[in-house]
Amino acid sequence: MEEQTIRHEHSHSDPRPELRIKVEKGQRNTYAWEVSASAPGHDVDALLAIIGEADGRLRERYGEPSEPFGPRAA
Repeated sequence: MEEQTIRHEHSHSDPRPELRIKVEKGQRNTYAWEVSASAPGHDVDALLAIIGEADGRLRERYGEPSEPFGPRAA
């Protein structure tokens, strides 16, 4: 009988972009958020579309953001 070897490999690279969302609730029940995405090999337009979709859904849920997130630009 002939010996047979079967090799099965898994790739751990995830083709989906990493999406990060940080939401802060203000003192007057207002919200601000920061949305970022990164993915090696994805073009900027695809990442901007993902960020835009997340921002739109946050606006639907929490309303317009109260203030820019984080420290203000000088």
